[in-house]
Amino acid sequence: MNKISLPKIVIGSIPILLIAIYLITITNNAYQNAKQFYEQSFSSIIISSSTYQGKATEFHLANGLKIYFWLSEHNILQIEDSVEKEANTYSYKVYRKGIDGQYHFLAKYYYEKSL
Repeated sequence: MNKISLPKIVIGSIPILLIAIYLITITNNAYQNAKQFYEQSFSSIIISSSTYQGKATEFHLANGLKIYFWLSEHNILQIEDSVEKEANTYSYKVYRKGIDGQYHFLAKYYYEKSL
């Protein structure tokens, strides 16, 4: 009967432990972002975007929060759009700067529905 030595077990379990820590960190970060998004009242500008885990577009706001849209979902958000939200709701409004230099209402979204 072959027994696996303790060092091999420890070395073999390190990748599993690292993956578990990574998944817990991602889940916690997403939860904290959603909680802060819900609780805060703000007006912020979209400063950048990226693909999030190959499944969604992640829009970064100037205030540090993030908004997500599934890649398959049609979204019309762009960098430099303005996002306004009242406290204790997932509903937010998006405004886009027109040729006159003023921001004009574009659309209303719900954070939970975009996830």
